[in-house]
Amino acid sequence: MASRLLGFSTAASDLLVRHPEEVEALADVSARDRDALGTELHGDVAAHGASAGLRRFRRRAMLRIAARDLGGAAFEEVVTEISDVADTCLAMVCPEGHAVVALGKLGGRELNYASDVDLLARQHSVTIGDLLAPLGVPVTLLTGSLSGPGTKAAREAIDGGAAVAALAA
Repeated sequence: MASRLLGFSTAASDLLVRHPEEVEALADVSARDRDALGTELHGDVAAHGASAGLRRFRRRAMLRIAARDLGGAAFEEVVTEISDVADTCLAMVCPEGHAVVALGKLGGRELNYASDVDLLARQHSVTIGDLLAPLGVPVTLLTGSLSGPGTKAAREAIDGGAAVAALAA
């Protein structure tokens, strides 16, 4: 399985060069349900801290999924687990009492390796914000493409209660 993955995926090869410890993820590439993914993520966050744990979890999960994908896994199984990985990460970072509105490919549980949900999220965050404003529900955009200050501002809005709903991509 590893040779197939490395032969077909330069992204996987590059990842393993930068993070050789992740090769152990290829020992068991079976599909994980949300509970198993959540347990795995909580372990990574406990061992490495929130940011590093989330990155490590996602990197390892996507490597496993790619290996299974190249091994002939069904398309539906692949996109479902990629979506489950995203859901698991979002559940970890979304404070209790707050909401994540999933639109586009995330909302449809159709994420792939290069989903363009960031661009859709920016457009939809304005629309969702406009729809929820009359109800007194403030919305913020929280996405990986935000710069350090943008991410910090979004997290402070969520933590401080200034944003009750976060549109995440």
